[in-house]
Amino acid sequence: MKNSAKKNLAPAPGDEFLTTEEAAKKLKRSAKTLEYWRTAGLGPPFYRQQRGVRYLLSEVMAWGASCRVDGQNVGGSGGTRA
Repeated sequence: MKNSAKKNLAPAPGDEFLTTEEAAKKLKRSAKTLEYWRTAGLGPPFYRQQRGVRYLLSEVMAWGASCRVDGQNVGGSGGTRA
């Protein structure tokens, strides 16, 4: 049998676990969108707890911030092609 060390999954002080619905609300998306992202391997990291899924608030907010796009580097119309 493998000896696997268990990680301390308790949230840091001031942090908390969120349901899919709560995490979706923080990201201003639907719960269905988070469910899709989860099955597609996209979106914020999540935890399986018993039969439920939970998101850590700090990780949801960090993931949302990581999606920032600098307006000057956005592709689209109006650009020139080489």
